[in-house]
Amino acid sequence: MFLRSLSLLGFKTFARPTEIRFEGGVTAIVGPNGSGKTNIVDSIKWVLGSGQAKDLRGKKMEEVIYAGGERRSRAAYAEVTVVFDNTAGRLPVDYHEVAIKRRVERDGESDYFLNGTRVRRRDLIHILASTGLTVDSYAIIDQHDIETIVVCSPAERRALLEEAAQVRGVKARRQEAAQRLTELAQNLLRLEDLRSEIEPRLEVVRVQAAAAREAAEAQARLELLRGSIVWEEWREARDAHRRASSQAQSLEKRLVRARAGPILGGGVRRMARGDAGGAGPATQPAEHAGAAATGAGGG
Repeated sequence: MFLRSLSLLGFKTFARPTEIRFEGGVTAIVGPNGSGKTNIVDSIKWVLGSGQAKDLRGKKMEEVIYAGGERRSRAAYAEVTVVFDNTAGRLPVDYHEVAIKRRVERDGESDYFLNGTRVRRRDLIHILASTGLTVDSYAIIDQHDIETIVVCSPAERRALLEEAAQVRGVKARRQEAAQRLTELAQNLLRLEDLRSEIEPRLEVVRVQAAAAREAAEAQARLELLRGSIVWEEWREARDAHRRASSQAQSLEKRLVRARAGPILGGGVRRMARGDAGGAGPATQPAEHAGAAATGAGGG
């Protein structure tokens, strides 16, 4: 894996966009004291995930942002991009060229990008760990690191050898797994405490649940019985209504017949009286005739 380029904007003394290209072999950056040579090393550490200001020769992380000068105002953010040639596939990503960018605002918000995609610092460190290119590795050596390596303690020398053998990433993952197991054990203890606290109340809850089920079943039966009673009452009312309707129709017919009977009887009587009146005048001549005959005989 080879370093291709380094781009800086607003990082420490690099107020203007600056790009440094590495074409292969050994690249030396020469300049007088205070020209910003060490800032280039700091920018590589920073973009690879350095989270401590002291590693960048500062007190606060905000100090990495250009503070301004006589001819240029201070920058609002700092941004560094480093590009690697991943043709050999050392980085576990499907890109032949990998661009890692870090950007920090003055409010402290820091973002990481991998080929333009936002990623977490933890994921970026995990990707770089397989190559040994991490902030605490010896891929980047400062001036005081040489003396530190020479006079280091056995534990520090062991860490150096582990880094050279690329086993530090394995140990880091092992420690992370052990930490997760510890957290899991603590969660299990809390669950056991909750179980011991809730278990005495479980029987009461069971009784309440059984009572609630019985109440629900009783309510369902009650609703069913209410429906049956309403149906029965409706059927009885319907039958009573039918009987009443039949009786009313029967009474209506009798009333009609009763009203029609006197009318027919009066007509018959009137007809009989008419016949009797017609026979009376026919007898009067005979009576008159008898009376006349009587008179004649007396004379």
